[in-house]
Amino acid sequence: MKKITSLVIIILFTCISKLTAQATTVTNTAGTPISILIEGNELFIVESSTDNITKIDITDTNPTPVVVSTVCNIPAGLSIRSNELFISCTGGSIQKIDLSAPFPPSTITDVVSSGLGNVTESVLMGNDLYFIQLNGKISKVDVTLVTPVVIDLITGLPSNGLGIIIDGDDLYFSTFSGEINKLDLSAVDPSSTLTTIISSLNFPAGMAIKEDYLYFAEAGNGKISRINISQINPTPQEIVSGLMQPRDILINDNDLFISDFNSNEILKFDLNTLSINENEINNRIVLHPNPSGNLLQISGLTKIESYKVYDSLGKEVMNGTLYPNKKVDIQNLTKGLYFLKIEDRDIVKFIKQ
Repeated sequence: MKKITSLVIIILFTCISKLTAQATTVTNTAGTPISILIEGNELFIVESSTDNITKIDITDTNPTPVVVSTVCNIPAGLSIRSNELFISCTGGSIQKIDLSAPFPPSTITDVVSSGLGNVTESVLMGNDLYFIQLNGKISKVDVTLVTPVVIDLITGLPSNGLGIIIDGDDLYFSTFSGEINKLDLSAVDPSSTLTTIISSLNFPAGMAIKEDYLYFAEAGNGKISRINISQINPTPQEIVSGLMQPRDILINDNDLFISDFNSNEILKFDLNTLSINENEINNRIVLHPNPSGNLLQISGLTKIESYKVYDSLGKEVMNGTLYPNKKVDIQNLTKGLYFLKIEDRDIVKFIKQ
């Protein structure tokens, strides 16, 4: 019995340990933090409820946010170009601050002051500032022009965008309806290249890219996940859990910074810790449907592998060989909780109905 009990403990720990990644608090903010941006050792924060742009020094052990400037009503997005900090405003304007001026800078300049819908996030590529409007548009403006002209890349989106990021010629944006979509900026008509990368998310917000992975905050689920954008149908991998309402993220070296809208915190997660379980993450399998009454489909197999099934007491009740794209017959099992072990992969639990 001791041997069986030990096996159950090992199985349960293996399943749970993949879900306990937590972030540490860097600082607390006076207002609700939305967008964050890093330049050198300084992390800039949009505090929407106070209309302030604040900053901290990320090299400090216990940094306290310092007000850079009070800007438009309900600021939302941040972008930076040289010494110019651009702020997108929910009220329908885009402003900028000259960071080279004596601190704190007192001059706020309107880049676009009218003719826009409610503007959320923004991102710079070269001289062009790309931004989301809450009237179903993604637009851009050349910030070097004396009189900038707003150009719409796409209009009539069925669901408004929220987060936005650019990687090469690819513009990714998240939507209120739970999608992350992509546009090809090198196309003559970027709107014709609209592609959904992943859907059925819970209020996806800010995003960041590192190597082949796109990291994203799910404000509705209180977690940070990532997908491999080199894959055709990527599967989300949970990275950080237990957050209140993550709104924006950024990656600086191997540190993932997070703004939490609900807890008024800036948090940090060390991405180096992911390398410890990198093989396990890459070898993860998915069972569906789960629960199941008769057959289990196993996704993630690329070769023939052996398997064993254990009941909740740790007793082996099934074993055999798995083939890619084949199903496992579990109709002879009694109803209850079981654990599937496939060679050197993760142990996955399933329920027999």
